Amino acid sequence: ATHRYANFGDLGGAVKRLLDDYQAQTQMNEKISSVEDMQNFVQRYPAFRSQSLNVSKHVSLISELSRLVDVCALMDVSQLEQDIA
Repeated sequence: ATHRYANFGDLGGAVKRLLDDYQAQTQMNEKISSVEDMQNFVQRYPAFRSQSLNVSKHVSLISELSRLVDVCALMDVSQLEQDIA
């Protein structure tokens, strides 16, 4: 709901930040070298799984929006509207 009325560029930036945070978490989860690390991973896993699903959903949405913007030439239409105004 934070980006409900955001423009396309801001949405892309927000999804990029979400993806970067997820990748940082993924890298942290790859560094399991002891039993304690495994226990910490198991404790963090439900939140990590939820974050994974959230990232997947948002990346899919922005990909579909991007496809629609390209198919409908909305960037060109927007540029024309700005030139006219």
